[in-house]
Order: sequence, then C-alpha cells, then structure tokens
Amino acid sequence: TDRFFSAWQGSPPFDTRDIMVWGDALYAHYLRLFDAPPTPYGVFLRRNQVNPGGGIGMHRSFVLTYDTDRGNDPEALRFTLAHEMFHTFQPLMARGRGMDESLGAAWFNEGLAVFYQGALPFRFGMVSPEAYLRDLNFTMARFYTNLFAETPNREVAGRFWEDTRIRTLPYDRGYVYFVNVDAAIRKA
Repeated sequence: TDRFFSAWQGSPPFDTRDIMVWGDALYAHYLRLFDAPPTPYGVFLRRNQVNPGGGIGMHRSFVLTYDTDRGNDPEALRFTLAHEMFHTFQPLMARGRGMDESLGAAWFNEGLAVFYQGALPFRFGMVSPEAYLRDLNFTMARFYTNLFAETPNREVAGRFWEDTRIRTLPYDRGYVYFVNVDAAIRKA
C-alpha cells in the first residue's frame, strides 16, 4: 500500500479514529509539500504508563504513546503526530545532505520538527489559531522556565537521561531559534 495506516491496542481514552483520519489528511499534505512519492506510513498507538504522550520514530512509521490518566489529550497527540511525521520528510529538505547527530544537530532536527509540528498543520487549516498558540506557548514557557536552560549543547547528550528538563532542551532551544528566525524573515 502507498497510504497512511494505523493500528492500536484496546480502547484508548480518546477518539483514536478521529486522530488517525486527521493524520491521514496531514500525511497527504506532507506528500504534496515535500513533493515526495507516496509510500506506506504507519502510526501505532500503545499504552505507556512511564512516558505517555510521546513517540518514537521508525522507518516510515512511529509509535505514539498514551495512558488513561495523562498523555491522552487529542490536541497534544495531534501535535506529536505532526512532529514525528515531519521527521520522515525532514531529510527531503536537504535532499540527502542530512545533519550528523554526533555533531550536536539534535537542537536543529528536533527544534525544526517542533516548529513545523504547529506551523504546517496551521498553514494547512488543520488546527485553529488558538491550538497553534497553545502549542507555541507550551514550548516557550517550558524553555524560559527551565532551570537547566543554560546547559551547553555539548553536555546534553551525556546528561540526557539525568532529568526531563535536560532531555527537552534540544527541542525547546531549537524551537526558540526557529521561531526567532521566522520572525526576522517575516519582518525583513
């Protein structure tokens, strides 16, 4: 198949079908935007009591996690879906000239994915201005209130599992950078 597909276990505490229909539409937009040939893309949902609401990218697919009491907000899950799906298309932006994670490019790759997880669905008319603003404010607030915000990039990998506030730095730091670059370009 060359289409979006999804699978999940049990009965998640949200309308799974609605989110996956949304994901199918987003996938079609990404294919057009990146001028990519249609290939299968799958989303697998599973309950995770340790880190619900997150995801892990895989080859042309990813796993989205949730739990019954947290990590199950449909709006937040849509942004996570958009983030992880963007990673599939991200290498097409450089047409084969990818960033080397060992050189500290996590802030670039993750920051760009956080930037586009909101910007592209908003551009496509798939999220409201209010939802886009909530996503933006969540990331900005998490960064600007982070006690570890001054941790140098070179220390993040070695301390990644030490504290969630360190784990989120590449995402948030890169996002702040791209928001500021976008604002400067728009102003110019």
